[in-house]
Amino acid sequence: MANRFFVKPPVADRCLITGESAHHMINVMRMKAGDSVTLFDGTNREYQGSITELDRKSVTISIQSVNEVSREPEVRSTLAVAFPKGDRQKFMIEKLVELGVNKLVPLLTERSVVKIQPRSMEKIERWIEEASKQSGRNQLMQVEPAVSFKDWIQRPTEGPRFLADPRAPQASVTDAARRAQTAKSVSLSIGPEGGFTSQEIEDAGRAGWAPLRLGTTTLRIETAAIAAASLFSIAGSLAVNGQND
Repeated sequence: MANRFFVKPPVADRCLITGESAHHMINVMRMKAGDSVTLFDGTNREYQGSITELDRKSVTISIQSVNEVSREPEVRSTLAVAFPKGDRQKFMIEKLVELGVNKLVPLLTERSVVKIQPRSMEKIERWIEEASKQSGRNQLMQVEPAVSFKDWIQRPTEGPRFLADPRAPQASVTDAARRAQTAKSVSLSIGPEGGFTSQEIEDAGRAGWAPLRLGTTTLRIETAAIAAASLFSIAGSLAVNGQND
């Protein structure tokens, strides 16, 4: 999907591309007038067009068709995560986009060491757009403002709710997969490197969050997030295949 680019809606019959996307088309891909291009606007719409004009800083595209194309998983997933440091954030976000996570919530816990500042959101949004472009996803993963763990576990959510805990029974992952297959949406909380405190785990349990053990080893934040996203994505696929059999 090399000739695929993100544009903000609304998209008219003629679309002007500027900034990094134009630079990539002109200087990296060496595209020319007449080349075919696919655009997406983050709302499941996909546009087919062709380049009509180029200059040093912009590309004009004539839109020829538009289609609703959803590549979203059957199970909608929300992950509340105590963000890791540095480059690990970008890696995590890219993979969560690829795996179809619908919503990401930066989580502030007792042991959190990273706080997402408002100025960081522009960078995060750019990572999401790039990962969506690469993966073929037409809906952008949403990122909510940071929330405290106490407020998060009390927030009303649809579907089953899980709390990543390496001390949970090993069979909990089987239960989570089974419940995800029959759910329309799931929510998961993932703690910081030091894990959730005993008090946080106790509070979550009282609020209806089921413990989930994602493996026999202790996982880093981004690994736990990717493992959980994979679990829910596969569970949704299995549910659909079972209905079709």
